[in-house]
Amino acid sequence: MTNQRQRLRKDDWITEGLNALSLHGHTRLKAEPLSRQMKTTKGSFYWHFKDLQDFHTSVLTRWKELSLSALADQSQSEATPVARLTIFAESLSHPQAPLPAGIDTPVRAWAHDHHTATDVVASVDQAREQFLAGILRDLDLPNPDFVHIVHSALIGFGTLSTNNRSANQDTISTLLAALLALRDA
Repeated sequence: MTNQRQRLRKDDWITEGLNALSLHGHTRLKAEPLSRQMKTTKGSFYWHFKDLQDFHTSVLTRWKELSLSALADQSQSEATPVARLTIFAESLSHPQAPLPAGIDTPVRAWAHDHHTATDVVASVDQAREQFLAGILRDLDLPNPDFVHIVHSALIGFGTLSTNNRSANQDTISTLLAALLALRDA
């Protein structure tokens, strides 16, 4: 019986890129370290991507697709606006598979000096803010500043230490409760 190794697909490289980005940041998104991690050659990398920029674009595109897909899933929810707000907050502060945990922070760091990442992050942020604005309108809180405040706070919580997740969750709950108290005032 021969031990035949399964051929890597482009998707395998992109998934590994997302994982490396989440754990180590964008500086690890290079053919050589990824090849070592995947126990293969750089030739396999270049079989699927014409160059490093092509790979970077593919990783960013996948992050965007998965992020927007999570929003689309949430938009199908028939939950109350308060429940949708809570679900949205949870999804931003702790993304679920297939997105690797903590992925937004390194993507945002990458966007500071990479124009494609900047554009992709701006696109996802715009979609998230539109989605959040709809929830807040349903809650009779149409002030666009609330959208930016809540979105920015949730992004900020994602950059805080994950060692104390319950403290972050308590703080997010307090923020949302304060926001909801405004509509009842």
